[in-house]
Parts: sequence; structure tokens; C-alpha cells
Amino acid sequence: MHASQHILSYPAYVAKLRQTPPLVKRLRTPSTPNGRPYIYDTGTNKILLLDSPLDESASADGPAGDPKHGDLLVPAGGWQNDGLLAELYDAYRSFGAFDPVRYDVVTFSEAEIDRVRHVLRQSGPDLLILNATEACNLRCRYCSFSGAYPHNRRHGTRSMTLAMAKKAADWYLSFDRPKYGFAFYGGEPLLVRDRIAQLLQYIKQQTDRPVSVNMTTNGTLLDAAFVDWCVAHDVVLTISLDGPQTVHDRYRVTAGNDGTFSTVFQRVRWLQENYPEWYRDHVLFNMVVAPPFRFAEIHAFITENAALFSRGKLQIAPLAGDPSAVHAALGIPSVPTADDRAEMGRAMCHFDADLRRAGGSGPFLHALIGDGLLAIHKRDSRKLGARTPSHGQCIPGQRKCFVDTDGQLYMCEKVQNRAIGRIGAGLDEDEIAAFLRDYSTFLGEHCRNCWAIRLCQKCFNSIRDGDRLSEARLGDVCRGMRRGLVDKLTRYCAIREQTDEAFRWADDVELQ
Repeated sequence: MHASQHILSYPAYVAKLRQTPPLVKRLRTPSTPNGRPYIYDTGTNKILLLDSPLDESASADGPAGDPKHGDLLVPAGGWQNDGLLAELYDAYRSFGAFDPVRYDVVTFSEAEIDRVRHVLRQSGPDLLILNATEACNLRCRYCSFSGAYPHNRRHGTRSMTLAMAKKAADWYLSFDRPKYGFAFYGGEPLLVRDRIAQLLQYIKQQTDRPVSVNMTTNGTLLDAAFVDWCVAHDVVLTISLDGPQTVHDRYRVTAGNDGTFSTVFQRVRWLQENYPEWYRDHVLFNMVVAPPFRFAEIHAFITENAALFSRGKLQIAPLAGDPSAVHAALGIPSVPTADDRAEMGRAMCHFDADLRRAGGSGPFLHALIGDGLLAIHKRDSRKLGARTPSHGQCIPGQRKCFVDTDGQLYMCEKVQNRAIGRIGAGLDEDEIAAFLRDYSTFLGEHCRNCWAIRLCQKCFNSIRDGDRLSEARLGDVCRGMRRGLVDKLTRYCAIREQTDEAFRWADDVELQ
């Protein structure tokens, strides 16, 4: 516990415990017929193996049966179980567990907002993403710009002019930074590759500081001249590839509905064979996993082509969520089917077995499943204070800033309907501050009683309806998050029961 934290006397602790039960979540692993009992304690972020009498306490949901409040540690005989109360108090006094407190969740205090203003004014964004063009040579069926998403733009033909791109670069380079990061987005940016090359030449004439360049491409237009340019300028490519042909060609198609796997995969193999050193460090893959799931086929494909894929090369993205008509457009159910749930279960079992046996797993299963368990393993186990932030949200304009073809500024490429500034005027600090206040108030009301506050990750894009924060979407996200966290915590405990060294590989990994 913090040295400054007042420790309640036993009578005061019991009295407060009856009024404000601690935020905890009970877990049970399947390692024995009845399972081994654990409890996750929010205040300390610790997972505790239980024994009697804690294990004999009831496992009821919190107030009004709302599972976000976790589980009440109420003994079957009521609050007269002196053994239970004594054990709770001993853990509370020894290391701060089972603290009967509710947290004041302040995501962005006024002091933090002032700090954000200062940082943005001094340093600008870490990464400037330029929407090089809205044009695309493909018509992927789940695309965010397919028309299935009412709050997103549709496929277009507009491209950013070189003059606008230079203005955006000039604005970004005006910040005093040790290095600059540029990314090009679309549409398909290779459709305007000459303009991008001209811009990069201009950028390097304006600064002698390091400049990193990233580009996301569907991979169909890669050729030797462009790749030679990428090698010369140290460009990192992220190529969209969803798996083997049976998976990739379901949704990643041309305007004529022809599959694109053969073209993309041929170019990927050509890249690896002809530019092996550059390929090793500069080529990544974005893989959208969309129902119906075929994880076994994807895993086999990645394993069979191990020379092309390694851990860290794969970025897994789920199908973009509601509000949308994307499931209807794809002809798939809006909720996971029994087959999809079974496929995910098999993938988890395979991954867990790999961890127990070899202390690691292949790149696909690691990207699909491993990051969640990594976050559990690397969690911060310091005691929470009475005021705590929530986690996972970006600060608009700080980590990323997205510039559309007309020069409007947005917080990222996924959110293009709540502008935070404009090229020529810069970031709108008042709009960003208003957004942060709205966000903090919104989450504070919902998060202060939730047992998962320290483990969950929230993104504005996942809880918005247009440019507004949505109660309904937050509720859906939170319920799914809590279910997922219970699964991850339980699996983590079960793996450690059988092989305590299973996560040694993660000790040197830094969370992003």
C-alpha cells in the first residue's frame, strides 16, 4: 500500500466493507474436477489463489446483478463469518487487497488537458498520416468506405494535391521534434506514388532530422521501380493479406468481384526473394479476421510459409463494428455463430498448448491471441489511489494526426467526422480540450464501479456513433470486454498452473 494511505482499523474496515464491497472478480480454472479458485483484485491488480474461508464466500454479482461490479465476497452465513472477515482484513492490511473503495475515474483532468495543450503546441503529433488518395483499384467487401458504414465516407476519386501535401509537411516540420513520422493512407496510395515520391524528396530538403515513412497498400501494384524507391528511402510497407486464397478472396476483391490473392501473394514472395534484408525489417502484414472464421486454415497457411512471416509481422484487425450494415452486406450473422465460437475455442486451445509445451506460439496465433495474455502478464501491480485514469484511449492530435485530401485534421484514419483542426490553422486546441472533457465525463460515470477498469482498453472509434459518444455502444463494448477478460484471466492462471515458465518469453517484451 502507499505509505500515505490511511489503514482502517478492523471495526472500521468491516463497517465500510458492508457498505462498499471491494471490486473483485472470481475465477475458476478447469485444472481439477471442481477447478482451482482464484480472485482478481482490482485495487492491486493481483490474481490471488484462494483457500478456505475465502473460497467459501458467495459468488454473487454486484449491485442490481450488474456484472461490472464484480463479485461480492459475502459468506453464505452473512457478515458474521469472522474467519472470512479476518482473512480479508489481513490481506487489506498486508498489501492493500480487498480495499472497500470506489475510484474517482478522471481520464483527463484540467491539469492533464493543460499539459496536452502544451505538448501539442510544442511537439505536434508523433505520426502525420496523409490521405494520399480516396481512389482505390479494389472494392473489398468489408471496406470502411464501401457504403456499409453510415458515418464514413464512400469510395471516391479525390486525391491530395502536392501543394496541400507540402503545406501539411511544412506545418508538421514546424514543430521542434527529434524525429518525424509520416504515413500514407488511401484508397490505394500507390495510385499516386509519383506524388508521394515528390513529397518525400521535398520533406528531406526541409529537415536534416530523421524521417520515418510508412505506407499501407493492398499489394496489387507493387513493382521493382517502386520497391527500389522504398529501399532507398527506408520505407516500411504494411500489406493487406487475410490468409490463404480460400480466406483472402472471400472479401478482398476487384470492382469486377475477382479475387486478389494470387496477385498479392506472388508479389509478397517476389519481395522476400529479391529484397531479403529490406523485407525482414520493413514489410508488415495487416490481416482482417472476418466471419465465418477459418483460423485453422490461416494458421496452416502462415506455418507453411514461415519464411515470409515471423512474430511481429502480423497485425490482426477485427471486422469494423457497428453502427454499420456490413454484416448484411457480407451475408453473415451480426453475432458469432456456434461454429465461429468453436473455431475460436480451438485456436485458443492450440495457442495455450503451444505456450505450455514450447513457451511460445506461431506468428498468427500469437497475433490473434497472445497480445491479450501478454497484457495480463505485464499488468501493473501497484496499488491504485482513490483517483485513477482509464486506459486505451488516444489523445487527439498527439500520437496520430490524420490529414484528409482537403486538409482537414482528424485524430486518426478511422475517425474522419470530428475535425480537430485544419492545415493552415493548425490544431484546434479548444475543440481537443472540449473532446477530452466530454470523454472524461462520459467514462467517469460508467467506469468508477467496474472491476475491469485496470485491464480494459477503450478506443473512441469503438464507442462512438458518428461524432458522439454512444451509451449503447459503450455498453456493448464493456460487456464484451469483461467476458473476454474473464476468459483471459482464467486461461492465464490455467497455463501458469501447468507451466509456470510459459510466459518467460514475455519478460523482455515492452507493451506498446
